[in-house]
Amino acid sequence: MDLILPNWTDTYLEVLALHGLPNKAARAARTTKRKVQELRDACIEFDEAVEAALEEANDALEEEARRRALHGYEKGIYHQGSLVAYETVYSDSLLSQMLKAKRPREFGDKREITGAGGGPL
Repeated sequence: MDLILPNWTDTYLEVLALHGLPNKAARAARTTKRKVQELRDACIEFDEAVEAALEEANDALEEEARRRALHGYEKGIYHQGSLVAYETVYSDSLLSQMLKAKRPREFGDKREITGAGGGPL
């Protein structure tokens, strides 16, 4: 017997994929996190759809982080309360974190394990 999904599932998945926030998605779908979890436990297809929606939201975050790190964003410069110019700001910390995650051998934190007194194990 196939499980019939509640009518809120499509809305939940759409909002979750867009924002990546389970509480926001549950509110938009007019359901609760508890009902979502119960359905995830009962239906592997829905559970997989939730994971895919979360992955889509994470991809969007990574895309924005990459854009800010590589292309920057415009930040207003104000003088005496008035906007006078814009400057392009880049995020070196985002770039560093992304490199550490994607290329840990080259850019990750280096840790060396040694024995007593710094000698070999």
